[in-house]
Amino acid sequence: MQDKPKRRSRSATVSAPESVPDTNPRKTRSRKQIASPVEVMPVNVPDIERLGATVPLPPLPFKTGTNPLDNGGITNPHVQDSTVLMPRRIVCQQAEVAYLSDVGRVRNNNEDSASAFLSTVTRMDSDTEIMFGFLALADGMGGHERGEVASNLAIRKMNEGVIHYFYIPTMEGRPPGRPGESPLDVLRDLVLDTNQTILQAAHTNRIAAMGTTLTSAVVVGQTAFVAHIGDSRMYTLGKTSRRLKLETVDHSVVQRLVDTGQMSLEEAAESPQRSMLYKSLGQRGPIDPDVEIVSLSDVEYLLLCSDGLWDMVEDAQIEMILQQAVGPVEASAALINAANSAGGADNVTVVIARF
Repeated sequence: MQDKPKRRSRSATVSAPESVPDTNPRKTRSRKQIASPVEVMPVNVPDIERLGATVPLPPLPFKTGTNPLDNGGITNPHVQDSTVLMPRRIVCQQAEVAYLSDVGRVRNNNEDSASAFLSTVTRMDSDTEIMFGFLALADGMGGHERGEVASNLAIRKMNEGVIHYFYIPTMEGRPPGRPGESPLDVLRDLVLDTNQTILQAAHTNRIAAMGTTLTSAVVVGQTAFVAHIGDSRMYTLGKTSRRLKLETVDHSVVQRLVDTGQMSLEEAAESPQRSMLYKSLGQRGPIDPDVEIVSLSDVEYLLLCSDGLWDMVEDAQIEMILQQAVGPVEASAALINAANSAGGADNVTVVIARF
């Protein structure tokens, strides 16, 4: 079980229940656990760029005070009273993506990583064009350097796998994934392989504990294939309803207690166990990430965010910011400003797509 400490101190009004869920509870899987990891072939990113796709990579380590945009990264260190939020922006026909990360008001290092990839794919077997995208966010755990290494590894490994098993087949007019397996099966396998990569890196570098959350969405046309583990979140804002909807379930102890009726939402918000995860990348033993299909046919905004946003900003305020924003760039800056104005107790990262 991974404990991802929060940076906001709140007195608990209710003690945690004496009985807590199994230390490593998992959903029952409908198929056997994959015995061998997915073999992901290396991908030459410049070759993909020449196909007309924009592939910004996640952040590399940098010294506080330097400009991360000069380093290919997205993390924006907070400088007291002089922060300039500079979202990364990708536009492809009617779709637009912006993403931004900030260290917050309390911490000195940023353990979040994020990436976005957006392209209109012309199939080789026809003149048909289809929208393709990949959005991913990871919130590292394990302290300075360990957490940021884990989150960075997760994003880069998922980028490689998605390009190989989703982007290239879509471009070639083939179904995403591999013959005989559904896209969700392949996406799950990519997450399991990413977990093994993080465990191997921890073993090689003799690191006792190194982990990360992961929330990602592969967009093919009006369908999003979602993979999720940990307590980073994915929200959607409907075009028709203009209402915010949480699409993922937090893999935290308190959420498990809420789901089983042992704790109320009010008690969960103040529980000292609210930052303890029972599922994350970097765990030894079997893991079972959530994978699902989300229709984007009536979605205006898709938002991925770390807990530095949703733990500081209420859902109602997130909804209002998205409703009033001109576009993803303005929305991402406004959301991070809202988190910092509420105390900025954690790193905060957002990836926002508008369709």
